[in-house]
Amino acid sequence: MKTQRALPILFFIAVFCLAGAAPSWAQLEVPKVVSGRAVLSKSAVHPGEAVKVAVVLKIEKGWHINSDDPGDEFMFPSSLAFEEATEFSVQTVAFPKPKAATFEYSDFELRIYEDEAVIGALIQIAGDLKPGSFKLSGAFKYQACDNKSCIMPQDLRFEIPVEVVAAGVETKDVEPELFAKIEFKDKG
Repeated sequence: MKTQRALPILFFIAVFCLAGAAPSWAQLEVPKVVSGRAVLSKSAVHPGEAVKVAVVLKIEKGWHINSDDPGDEFMFPSSLAFEEATEFSVQTVAFPKPKAATFEYSDFELRIYEDEAVIGALIQIAGDLKPGSFKLSGAFKYQACDNKSCIMPQDLRFEIPVEVVAAGVETKDVEPELFAKIEFKDKG
């Protein structure tokens, strides 16, 4: 009789313990193998100006990420997305030329990035924007893989401070050597 009463309590304790452990298991399964930073090409911008953004990705040794067109419909493509804002509009996004490689987990030659990749975006500043401090926010979405398997897709979130100044105020270029690596193609 005592055993029958104890079983529901033991079941409840077991479920409670497993539920508490689940979040730590999930954290261990998805390693963070990509880090990055986002940079604006100007120290400040003028209303109505187009400005470049660079998202610089560092990929840990032994890992790679899929390009924006990985070459296999079942692979998760990388993408760059910005949060909607009335102050800015995205004109175009530029991905670098990927490397072609084959891996055990795919029957296709894949297009990937290793080590470092610089993704660019051309952003149009609203013409009626008043001088002030703003933030440009977004996320780089990617799937990382080693030579045998891939981990779940992840987001690398970023936020860039944007200082808008009056038309006559001088601005300076920031990291021109970095922005020279980005090839923007005409939309036409």
